[in-house]
Amino acid sequence: MDISTILVSSLFAIFLLALLIYLINKYLLNTLLSYILNHTHQAEQAHQAFIQNKIDAIINHLRADHSHLSEQVKQLDQRSKELWLTTRADLIENLLEKLNSHTQKSQSVLIGGLESNTRQINERMDQLSHTVNQRLATLSEQVEQRLQSGFQSTHETFTNVMSRLATIDEAQKKIESLSTNVMNLNQILGDKRARGAFGEVQLEHLISNSLPPSSYSFQTPLPNHSNTRPDCFLILPPPTNYIVIDAKFPLETYQKMHAPQVSDLERAVLSKTFQQDIRRHIDAVATKYILPPDTADSAMLFIPAESVFAEIHANHPEIVNYSHTRRVWLVSPTTLMAVLNTARSVIRDKETREHILIIQRALSSLSTEFGRFDDRMQKLVKHIKQVSEDVGDIHVTSHKISRHFRSIEKADIGAISPHLISDPSLELPIEESTS
Repeated sequence: MDISTILVSSLFAIFLLALLIYLINKYLLNTLLSYILNHTHQAEQAHQAFIQNKIDAIINHLRADHSHLSEQVKQLDQRSKELWLTTRADLIENLLEKLNSHTQKSQSVLIGGLESNTRQINERMDQLSHTVNQRLATLSEQVEQRLQSGFQSTHETFTNVMSRLATIDEAQKKIESLSTNVMNLNQILGDKRARGAFGEVQLEHLISNSLPPSSYSFQTPLPNHSNTRPDCFLILPPPTNYIVIDAKFPLETYQKMHAPQVSDLERAVLSKTFQQDIRRHIDAVATKYILPPDTADSAMLFIPAESVFAEIHANHPEIVNYSHTRRVWLVSPTTLMAVLNTARSVIRDKETREHILIIQRALSSLSTEFGRFDDRMQKLVKHIKQVSEDVGDIHVTSHKISRHFRSIEKADIGAISPHLISDPSLELPIEESTS
């Protein structure tokens, strides 16, 4: 049961109690007034009959003893007046005592009920305020904890990024030192399978150290394309979705082109062949791995050798332009790190937005609860105001009744409001006295 129901029930009970007290007072007043009027009329009739009898007796005996009868008539008249006044005063005094007793009891019951309801309302208000304060404190603690954990996670992530960048710098220095040994690199990258495995291992190492496991996949079929299995694809928030990274690249022509025994004419021919191989590989990647809307509208071709990447951008800008038109981006280990950092920022931004949405929903729910609390407070204020008005009305009625009592005490029957006696709607059935 909520506060409004309790308050309405209490007000209704108070109203019924006040109405019952009012009807009882009306009933008692009508009964006593009827009793006084009936007995006064009977006393007057009896007195008149008694006087008439005495007058007849006096007339009969007047001739015998006129002076004696006159004295007796005076004495009887005086005694009848005294008897009538004494009887009327006793009846009025009893009536006033009963009415005062009932009025005091009614006022005490009404005051007790109002005090009890006021205490209950104050207790409920205190409990409600305490509950709201507890919920606000709990929500504030949760928001503060989440913000603190988010700040701590961001700081840890930034620290990890800095440490990984330092590691990458060291790895880059080692790669540069290893690039001096061209023969070992040619042996490693001579075979197509070895070359592809080398590119995949290096690509996996870079991606696994930069992104969470849920943001990438290796050697897995693309969604809705079970026959297409790229070397790797990144899982990014919409609208990017899946972006494919291919780790294979044509190196045979590049090795022949940089062999020391090759003449300038042969090197020019091999350069054209190298361009054609790169173009064909770009076309293959664009055809197989750019499948919107299931994938992004672009893909990446990973070149694990910085020397090959530098050769393409330095001496073959047309290949770079062609890859842009086909929306296949050429990336090296260094430039791929920049792309991965951007992807990580996008993923972090998505997680941040999700947390912000959760906080917004919680604040919206809290705002709704505050709105309900305000509505209930307004209703409670209206009910309390109505109770105050009802108490004022009861006070006015009590003042009127007290004024009528004072009129009765002064034996001024004519000053009593006529509607209290003549209004049939306010009269109750009166049992006749058996005495």
